[in-house]
Amino acid sequence: MTEAESSRRRPIIKSVAFSAGEWEAVERRMTLADLRFGALARRSILDGSITVKRVAFDPVRFGAELGRIGNNINQIARQANTESVATREDVKAARALLGELQALIEKALREV
Repeated sequence: MTEAESSRRRPIIKSVAFSAGEWEAVERRMTLADLRFGALARRSILDGSITVKRVAFDPVRFGAELGRIGNNINQIARQANTESVATREDVKAARALLGELQALIEKALREV
């Protein structure tokens, strides 16, 4: 053991290799947990769990768009419930709105 190793609080050092994709996943976890790599690795190995300190998807940022989509879907549903029927155009509109919602969520997840 060298002098530098004996003066460290944690004298044993191990290395690990990652693919580019694996490292991107590690970096996302480091960001979400607000930890540097060493702390993340220690907690993962010793505790088997990591606490995320922030929400991965923050709906507040998308509140206006989510509200608009939700209101439109509710109007279509209300009309279908009142008339006991939905037109082909209503169904197409609802599917388009759900597509917008899915795209919005996917965009938010890519940003995380």
